[in-house]
Amino acid sequence: MCVHCRAQVKFAARVQLKQVIANVYDKGVWQRVEHYHADCYEQAEKPYGVPAEKS
Repeated sequence: MCVHCRAQVKFAARVQLKQVIANVYDKGVWQRVEHYHADCYEQAEKPYGVPAEKS
């Protein structure tokens, strides 16, 4: 589920849908994963900074 809009973030192997996946750490300890639609991440003002490009 998208953290910003609460809608499902869907994965489709042949479709180039953009999404942001953030691993969230607190004091160096992994806490959770947050998913965002690319547009929602922009609207949320990039809470974890500029995402890396897919390589």
